[in-house]
Amino acid sequence: MRITYQMPLDDLPEVLTAGDVVAFLRGIFGRNAVYDLLNSQRIRNRRHGQKFLIPKAALRDFIECRDEDVGAGAPR
Repeated sequence: MRITYQMPLDDLPEVLTAGDVVAFLRGIFGRNAVYDLLNSQRIRNRRHGQKFLIPKAALRDFIECRDEDVGAGAPR
């Protein structure tokens, strides 16, 4: 089973804000869950003051890892 996202990842800027990630993952993760993922570094990021800066590559890595986990848990 493959997860469908709200928009193509390629359409996003190279550096994302937390709001960008929330919008991209809408329907899969809620706002608080996204912030938990950022605070725990499950989605790699840097902080600039109170602002999260997330490289698009970090979001891509998270998605690929998540897609593999979903596929591995599927019944055969």
